[in-house]
Amino acid sequence: MRHVLLINPINPNTSASTTEHLAQTLRPLLPVGVQLTLGMATFGAHYIACEPSHAVAGAAAPQALQAQVHSTLVRRRPEAAPS
Repeated sequence: MRHVLLINPINPNTSASTTEHLAQTLRPLLPVGVQLTLGMATFGAHYIACEPSHAVAGAAAPQALQAQVHSTLVRRRPEAAPS
């Protein structure tokens, strides 16, 4: 079985452009063979800039992480062996 190192950072705001900027910043820093998959909050502030948006991000980030882990596991699930 081949093992792959995954890095799954979570962007706790809802800005796709910020998430993409994070990905573009991180990819060149990764060693060869490391895969980057970013998650993003599905609710909350577009940009986190005040105490209330931080509070909402604190609730959004765990949900985004759970969704990201589930998505990664589903994508990497080995195909069932033929019977």
